[in-house]
Amino acid sequence: MTYFVLVVVIFILEIVVGVLAFIYKGDIETVLGVELIKGIKSSYPPESEPDEHNLRSGWKFIQTTFECCGVNNATDWFKSNGWPEKNLVPLECCRKNTTDCQENPDYWYKKACLPVMQHLLRQNLYIIGIVAISIGVIQILGLVASMAMFCCLRQDKYYEE
Repeated sequence: MTYFVLVVVIFILEIVVGVLAFIYKGDIETVLGVELIKGIKSSYPPESEPDEHNLRSGWKFIQTTFECCGVNNATDWFKSNGWPEKNLVPLECCRKNTTDCQENPDYWYKKACLPVMQHLLRQNLYIIGIVAISIGVIQILGLVASMAMFCCLRQDKYYEE
């Protein structure tokens, strides 16, 4: 019975989170943009330091895959934690790998990364929804099985007395 109650609580929490995410979708996108910029400005590691939180490798993947630069534009990288005194962008923002690429706006990708990531998320929303519904169905089947087992064990207990 404890298992049944815990799975019901988790299932209800998942529904609440899903509804809140749908209601506050605009706020979530705004907070996402703010947090990404905050990560660039305060947490992006300099080349001389290890990439403990994989920020450098994450941004490298995003910017090279989607051919974009920065959250809103390339200037998001200016005076970031990686180079606090300079107006540079990472090498992944460069269309051409030249010696002055990090300083020359003519070589940077012009697209912003946030709209590209938002489009990708919206494009795959159906897949995310199908996965969430599948997990919910599995949980409901687990609830039915646990309640059936509880009822069977309870009936056996009464027959033994």
